[in-house]
Amino acid sequence: MKNSIKKIICILLTLAFAMSVPFSCFAAQNAPYVSNGLYYRFSDNEYISFNTDYDEMIKYFQSRLISHSNKIEQYRFATTDTEYKYNTQIDGQREAAADKLVDDIQHDIFTYESQNGSVGGDYLYKITDLSADINVGTYLSEGDEPSGSNERYYTFSVTFGKIEYSSTAEEEQYLLGFAKKFSSSYLTSSMSDYDKVKVIYDFIVRNATYDHDVFGGKYSSSSDRYRIAHSAYGALCGNLLSYDSSGNLKSNSAKLDLTAKSSLNGEKIVSAYNQGLAVCEGYSKLFCYLCTFNGIQCRIVDGDFDASSGRQSDAHEWNYVCLDDGSGKKWYQVDTTFASQKSYKEIDFNNYDYFLCGTVNTNFGIKNHQQAYTAQNAAIKQLYDWYSAENVSSLNDYTISSADLANANIDENAKFIVRRRAEYSDGVKYVFILQNASANSDSQRVMLDENGKIQYQNVVGFDYNGKASEYTVLIPYLVNRSGSDCPSREYSAQNVKATSVGTYPIYINGDSENHDYSVNFKITPLDMSDVGSYDCQIQTESGYIGREIMPQIKITDGYDNPLDNGSDFDLIITKDSKPSAICDMGTYDVTVKYKNNYSGSFSFKFTVGKADLSVLKISGTKKCKYYPQPILKQNGFANMDEYIKSCMPYVDVGSVRLYYGKDYNIVLPKSAYETDLTAKLVALNNSQNLIGGKSTTFNYRISKYDISSLNGQYADSNKKNKYYYNGSAVKPTKFDNLDKTLVQGTDYKIVSYANNTKVGTGEVVIEGINGCKGRAKLKFVINSPTINYIKPTSNSRVVLSSTKYVYNGKVKKPSVTVKNNKNQTVNPYYYTVSYPKGMKNVGSYTIKIRFRNGYKGTFSVKYTIVPKGTSISSIKAKSKAFYVKWKKQSSQTTGYQIQYSTSSKFKRAKTVSVSKNSTTSATVKKLSKKKKYYVRVRTYKKVGKAYYYSSWSKAVSVKTK
Repeated sequence: MKNSIKKIICILLTLAFAMSVPFSCFAAQNAPYVSNGLYYRFSDNEYISFNTDYDEMIKYFQSRLISHSNKIEQYRFATTDTEYKYNTQIDGQREAAADKLVDDIQHDIFTYESQNGSVGGDYLYKITDLSADINVGTYLSEGDEPSGSNERYYTFSVTFGKIEYSSTAEEEQYLLGFAKKFSSSYLTSSMSDYDKVKVIYDFIVRNATYDHDVFGGKYSSSSDRYRIAHSAYGALCGNLLSYDSSGNLKSNSAKLDLTAKSSLNGEKIVSAYNQGLAVCEGYSKLFCYLCTFNGIQCRIVDGDFDASSGRQSDAHEWNYVCLDDGSGKKWYQVDTTFASQKSYKEIDFNNYDYFLCGTVNTNFGIKNHQQAYTAQNAAIKQLYDWYSAENVSSLNDYTISSADLANANIDENAKFIVRRRAEYSDGVKYVFILQNASANSDSQRVMLDENGKIQYQNVVGFDYNGKASEYTVLIPYLVNRSGSDCPSREYSAQNVKATSVGTYPIYINGDSENHDYSVNFKITPLDMSDVGSYDCQIQTESGYIGREIMPQIKITDGYDNPLDNGSDFDLIITKDSKPSAICDMGTYDVTVKYKNNYSGSFSFKFTVGKADLSVLKISGTKKCKYYPQPILKQNGFANMDEYIKSCMPYVDVGSVRLYYGKDYNIVLPKSAYETDLTAKLVALNNSQNLIGGKSTTFNYRISKYDISSLNGQYADSNKKNKYYYNGSAVKPTKFDNLDKTLVQGTDYKIVSYANNTKVGTGEVVIEGINGCKGRAKLKFVINSPTINYIKPTSNSRVVLSSTKYVYNGKVKKPSVTVKNNKNQTVNPYYYTVSYPKGMKNVGSYTIKIRFRNGYKGTFSVKYTIVPKGTSISSIKAKSKAFYVKWKKQSSQTTGYQIQYSTSSKFKRAKTVSVSKNSTTSATVKKLSKKKKYYVRVRTYKKVGKAYYYSSWSKAVSVKTK
């Protein structure tokens, strides 16, 4: 953007006025007067002249700028235009007139687009800075009417004190020389403006490359590299210049190669490419220069991404060019910067998505392209409005006439670009091949692959990619824009969808029945000889499995397509140079031979070694029966696991039998019954037939041992374990006969007793557990007592095993003993015991004892269950207070009590109650300062109106502050 214009108004007084000589003295000399377009007046004893032709003044100024003049001194101008009227006797009029003239001069200097083979307009504006020092002076206006005329002349003196340029005079001369040579060599007088613009567009897009180093800030804005990258000179030949590491020129000698070749329709195309090196400003300046030089209206536009685009700011510069496509002159957008970066010059592909586009074209839409600044921000539009009523910006693209390819004399070696568009998991990718129309292998030399890599080699066609890709023809340097909003083009080509290997035609300007021209393309088998270029997972060895082995091969080509054995490749297997199936142990030669859409082959060795248990499957479920430990021991087994392992003595692999303990070991899981279990077979390292450490699994099921077969037998022999009637029910738990078969607590549990309250034969019912099932009613002998019963007396007493329990969620049932007056234990034959319900929660419980068998009387004895206690987790001293925290005890607890005292024995202790069991901390206040206190905590439970307390916690001490 230009700096604000500094305007210094110099009021120049005539010498006559300064000497106070009456003006009428000069009237006799016929001054002022007009002659030959000059206005004369007398000043300082001589006549001075003023040019009265405004256009001539502007052209003069412009010519001086084009020639890179550093200043223009005292150009005198006189005009009768009342827009510049002033009166020296009225304050401010001279300054206002000077301001008006300055604005108009600066506006009009840049509206003249060209003269005498030079370039003005936007280009001149972009390279010129007039803001440093402009002086416009006025003369006295009295008496400035020439003799015989009623028109008054207003006189001015204009000085440009300092003019700065963004390019050097030498660079502008080089540019001018190039423009003359280019226009005479590449353009003809018979060309339309469209043809000229297209030649200019093609030249810049191909010739220039983007200077990413300058854009990225590598060089200072004061360096030559930065300045030239922003110039037309840079876009023309910047890549031919030599710079030092700071970006300053080492040599400004550029030898531009303008050797040309012809496109299919005869347009001259520069053979060399990327000779220029510039950023967008250089591209747009060069395009504007060449258009303006050849008499085509062109503008330079500045802009940035619109806020609604969601993109970061990135100032940009491009062009508008004025052309008539038959619907009247309109302005069309051109962006050679973007087009150049999206072209593939090695294969003669110029991008036309940014060529002569209307405002509705999405390539120039808000989401995809920068938008022109508003009139308030755009430097050029501040100076003049080029969107006139006659020249409005076009909504639609320029309508391009179709090329006549039907009558074109197309040489058999003419080059075409065939483009493949394919969608992959990581996006859409393109491949371009430069070839002739017949797709002969010897003519296809250049390919641009999906990664943008150029391959200068004999490319027969497109590699098979396994995708339903879209193919079309791009004729070098003929316009065929992409996208539905870009319908205008010089030709149209079919979009052919193809997948498999083969040769396919693409018809230009028509279909298979009626077309101007056709171009063939080939899809060739994908060469898979280089195994390292794609994903290939190969099984190269296997353990012996007793049957034919087919090597497992997983191949994915470079386009992520999985290959199938049989349809995409064959396996050729030999051993000792003879065809063979893979079965026996040994080494085999395997060749993967590709076919159909693939070509090439590779070979590898396949070895069959020891059997691999991990690939074996043992079918079916082995059935085993649980046996109690006494039975296992009687049959020579140390435990059940050893017995189960004996059920798998061998495994057959083909014709080879593998043995437990010799070839493999068995690892069993934790036993469960009547359900399927999975065991692991692990190969031993010293096995001659198995790979050590490999494993497989097998299923087995353990059925339960039914103990009902013991029903009616005597559980005990009445030899070792003798049971005597003592007045109470006899409930033996040890049985010598039963223990020879089952283990109590492991194999069975006692369910109930019967006939056990008298001398004779009692019964016990047992039930199988774990690995045993069923029930059995067994017998045992109750012998006559061998001692006298102790009887109660009138003052007998009851003793409980405990009268106080701590709550733990379990039933608390104290045992009862009755003592007579001799402190002898009374036989239970003479009394019964009744326990209350519950006996788990905190509270008080009563046990009733009633005498019988000749004795009467009842005792009621109580015992209590108190809440579980707590403990102090932390205590902190405070000012005349302490803060205590304890562990939460929520089960069967109503609240807590905190007791504190200055005595470790808690004399004269005080107690604080906490009524909620969820509260686990408290602050005790109103204590003595700097005093040591002992603190303890207990829980309590309220049951009805009664309170039950736990034991006190261990005391801790704290000293208040």
